Amino acid sequence: MFVPSVRCPSCGYTNDCDFRFCQRCGYSRKTVRVRQPGSADINLDEIDTRLNQLWNFDQATSYSKQKDSLQKELENFLLGLPGKPSLAVVSPRDLCRFLVFKDRGGKTQVHRNGCAFLGQRGTHSCGCPVRLSYKTVDSYIGKLRSIFHAIGRDGEWDRRLSLGNPAADKSVKDYLRLITAEQLQARITPKQATPFFVDKLTQLSFHLDQKLASEDLSPTQRFIVARDQAYFKCVFFSGDRPGDLGRVKVPEILRFPNDDGFLFNHVWGKTLRDGDENVFGIRRNPQLAICPIKGIEQYMVVARDLKIDLTTGYLFRPTNPQGGIVDSPFSSATAEARLKSYLKEMRADDGETLHGFRSGCAITLAFTGADLSEIMDHVGWTRRHTALYYLQLAKVLNPSGASGRLAATDLTEVINPWQDVNQLKRFISAFPVNHSDKRNLST
Repeated sequence: MFVPSVRCPSCGYTNDCDFRFCQRCGYSRKTVRVRQPGSADINLDEIDTRLNQLWNFDQATSYSKQKDSLQKELENFLLGLPGKPSLAVVSPRDLCRFLVFKDRGGKTQVHRNGCAFLGQRGTHSCGCPVRLSYKTVDSYIGKLRSIFHAIGRDGEWDRRLSLGNPAADKSVKDYLRLITAEQLQARITPKQATPFFVDKLTQLSFHLDQKLASEDLSPTQRFIVARDQAYFKCVFFSGDRPGDLGRVKVPEILRFPNDDGFLFNHVWGKTLRDGDENVFGIRRNPQLAICPIKGIEQYMVVARDLKIDLTTGYLFRPTNPQGGIVDSPFSSATAEARLKSYLKEMRADDGETLHGFRSGCAITLAFTGADLSEIMDHVGWTRRHTALYYLQLAKVLNPSGASGRLAATDLTEVINPWQDVNQLKRFISAFPVNHSDKRNLST
């Protein structure tokens, strides 16, 4: 088929009319767009650059990195199956096999009925199998649904036509349901984070103050210790998610009148993705050792001595492998490692994690008499169920709680006055409840 030819303006070699590079000398052809009357002035290079910038921003999130890692692991697993199915034709059965394959990296030991270690945490030498936690499997299934959604396999799974999202099939949901029942019957429940209370925060603050007073620290090490002590105090008193607090920027912070504290306004975080805000404040504490405002001010002084401008950009900044201080988010994984190292230096590691700061703050607020709604607003919980889950410890330890009242009250004196049915009905009629509740109570 005849194709018109065009000579290269550099070497004269004859190329196809739509050539971009000369086949002989590699000359890059310069295209000139003739604008038609009334047409828009379009810069495709600028538009494509903007689109690539957005795609790269999405791929830089931790969730995207975890999803990409899981996708590569799934593709390697599929290469070992008969027929070597690709992601375009993988079935729900293959996904269930992949989840069983992932049990190799599990840390949850599922004890058999009659095992002496039934209900105990950790790994023992009883020979019982070690599996993935059912919460971890649930997370993997969510990522698998997102992977297939990204490649166009979306919607409910149709077994007759083998179309749709295979991770949304009933068999995958049944797999999660069955392993959940298996682990719950083996007395395996999610481990709640060990709360980090004020006494441990005080010990940690004294330890970090001693390190700051040491003359053996390099300028970068002094910055790290000052940053850590300010960060840990703010995590406790704010009740904020450690990862969200590490991403806070200075323009999101306002000072209270009379320099009494700081007001934080979060607009982006783990659960803030649609324009919602999380506003909370931290004030000066009379106990200077644990005061978060004093900790931030001390951190600012150390940064100023190193000629680091903290008036813009991220408040808590990490260091790079070369020892430089970079203006980027302070990850919760780095903060978790720093906390563990300090607790081991203090010989006071009781299993606390960064997440325990949040529950410790909420429980401390509960002991001070704060209402549940007030605690939820400060910590940033939107669901009552989540708040009650983390406050179970406070409910048990509170001496004025339900268990304490039942133990300290003579129940016979409570029951005996209501032997008279008419007196009980008069009591019910005086209650400020709706009519249906009154009928139920009367019955």
